Amino acid sequence: MRAYATDGERTEYSGAERAFRTSTPPPVVWRDEAPLPFTPDGQIFFSPIIGNEVYVIDQGYHFYKYNLKTRVWTELTSPNYGGTSATWDNDPTKFGGFNRTLAISPDGKKLACCSEGVYYTGGSFSTPRNIGGMRIEIYTIATNSWSASKQVDFNINDQQARTRAIVWEDNDILWVWCCQRYSTSYQTNLYIGWGKCVKYTISIDTWTPYTTSYVAIGRFTGTGLTRYGAQSCAAIKADKSEVYIGAAGGGVNPPGYTVYHASDRRWCRYIVADDEYWHADIYVYDKFCFAYDRDKLWYYGAGDDCRQGYIDTADNSANDDQFEENTDRDAEYGQYCGISDDLLIIIAHARSPAPESMSYGVKAEGMPGLNPALMEVLGY
Repeated sequence: MRAYATDGERTEYSGAERAFRTSTPPPVVWRDEAPLPFTPDGQIFFSPIIGNEVYVIDQGYHFYKYNLKTRVWTELTSPNYGGTSATWDNDPTKFGGFNRTLAISPDGKKLACCSEGVYYTGGSFSTPRNIGGMRIEIYTIATNSWSASKQVDFNINDQQARTRAIVWEDNDILWVWCCQRYSTSYQTNLYIGWGKCVKYTISIDTWTPYTTSYVAIGRFTGTGLTRYGAQSCAAIKADKSEVYIGAAGGGVNPPGYTVYHASDRRWCRYIVADDEYWHADIYVYDKFCFAYDRDKLWYYGAGDDCRQGYIDTADNSANDDQFEENTDRDAEYGQYCGISDDLLIIIAHARSPAPESMSYGVKAEGMPGLNPALMEVLGY
């Protein structure tokens, strides 16, 4: 229900609009949010901002809802599966990890994420290594309950696939980017990865991998890195004809080597009707974000300021610097974030110590201070 107040000309304004017109609006700054009420297992991941709330999950079993207006955390039902500790420790030999970005369904009633994270290791770098989830889980918001898919039941390049990033086609079908990654001969400076875009149908609990067996998603050589691996965010065209993936990856060098270029990041799209993959031949984005937006691939770090931008699936355009630089963040932070559908608010993991998260609301065009449409959402 809207609350109205009238001025001398009997014009009606909402509470936020009245506050904007009768007082100095708050400045447009990155603000601290309430500290996490739990110690995360590994990294935290966000849903998009939904109204004034955002959902947050870690790589274990912590799952919460955060209200940007009241700055209150609410604990929710834990997922059925988490990940083993090896999927989130800071071992520089692991080239990626178990990603859990929360994807909101088109009707806004459910969230989906990768789950049951695993990491298999062996004695040498020639040993196959799989990093990612063995299934996905679906959270129903109204009932505060989770349901899990069956484990992936197909291989990529003769090894069992792992789930990495998700986008909803409709309220029953998900496209899931999966990976299989291994080092064939680390001693000769070669690192190869394989990926595949797979359909998953919730109502019949069925994985549908199509004919194209796999696509090369990464290669590490002695002169540089061409990388599609470490899939972090997925999107889909409005007509559902193409599914997109953005690559993130880590920022560390393999032991004994110094040729890893953190700025070499590509994106890829899967053409559904042709069962073919197309790679973007560009290198301008440091990293793609762990953020869900059904028709955009968010990236950050096109410069030294780690500002977020996006690839628009409507025209494949790059749109830099959608939010101001967060000068209070820890170095390199900003990759894990949640963004409102209207692109007016972002919340991001900004620091290692508490308060870990910070948010930013854009200013009103042609006016001083915060956009009046955001004042109630952010609790001003």
